[in-house]
Amino acid sequence: MNGEKVNLSDTFRAYPSLLESMQDYVSLIQGQERYAKAAPLSWDPERYFDEIQKAGYATDPEYASKLK
Repeated sequence: MNGEKVNLSDTFRAYPSLLESMQDYVSLIQGQERYAKAAPLSWDPERYFDEIQKAGYATDPEYASKLK
């Protein structure tokens, strides 16, 4: 918080296959209002990564830049 590293404990989903994980990811992004700006940008990776980060997808403040 406020630029300081914070360790979090949280739960994560597990999937029996890569395909099922990808299908769930797409459902999450398309089904949540918070990602409404990101979903139509999936064809533009740089803008897409920025928008899902702004929407709170990841806790890492460098998430989008690391993906780029």
